[in-house]
Amino acid sequence: MTRPPDKDGPGTRPTSVKTVATKAATTEAAATKAATPEEAAPHATPTEATITEATITEATITEAASQPSPRPRELHRQALRRKLAAAGLILSVCTAVVVTRAVWAGMRALANGDAALQQGHTADAVALWRRAAHWYVPGSSHVGVAYQRLEGLAREAEDRGDTRNALAAWRAIRGAIFATRSFYLPYESYLEPANRNIARLMAADAGASAASNDTPGEVEGEDASAREARHYRLLSRHPGPSTGWAAVALAGFAIWLGGGFLFTIRGITRDDKLVPSTAGYSGILVVMGLLMWMLGLYLA
Repeated sequence: MTRPPDKDGPGTRPTSVKTVATKAATTEAAATKAATPEEAAPHATPTEATITEATITEATITEAASQPSPRPRELHRQALRRKLAAAGLILSVCTAVVVTRAVWAGMRALANGDAALQQGHTADAVALWRRAAHWYVPGSSHVGVAYQRLEGLAREAEDRGDTRNALAAWRAIRGAIFATRSFYLPYESYLEPANRNIARLMAADAGASAASNDTPGEVEGEDASAREARHYRLLSRHPGPSTGWAAVALAGFAIWLGGGFLFTIRGITRDDKLVPSTAGYSGILVVMGLLMWMLGLYLA
């Protein structure tokens, strides 16, 4: 029986399935081996390796150059911000120390005044409560309590007929208010009753009026109501510097310091070279601030 010829042509030996699978596996292994960098590298020539390294180096340099570098002005601003933050921190710590000291001393004086009053030393209690009111810190509780103590003592002493201690307590209130004044009068609500009662007590006591250091003596033929009105007019005056001119002096001082600070940080470069425009502007600020400060002090 004759075998039919293959499709590949006459006399061609037929290909088995096992042979085809073996060839495919061999081809895949060869391709994988060629694609592996560790195996492919030995086949690369020295010239190709050099070109590859040069290309990578050039790409790295280009990428580094493309990244924006901080400008000198930005670096200077960062340094300035750090200095300002440090100065703010130091100022905050110093302020906290001063406030703590004032509150502690005020509360201690208040407690000592209470103890003096319990021991019967009324004059010492008045002096200590006045000292507590002098340690004024906005929002502190000991100052208001000291004014309450003084007002209560003044009224109780007057009810007992103790005009001397009553007058001392009212004067302590008035003195503490003016001792702690700034651009406003703290606890101003106590001032008007203090002035009224001081004037009334001084008018009723001719000896107290004559012994007073801040008021003139008795006027011949003057009755009690006239004396009280005269004392009240004198007490109604607010001693001390003008608030407006004091503010001008403070503003001038701030401008003066600001001009010097501006020249320090911007007037001279890191190479110790003068910046004419900044230096001139700083000089104008310094001169203007100094003149404002001197004028405010003179007219205040």
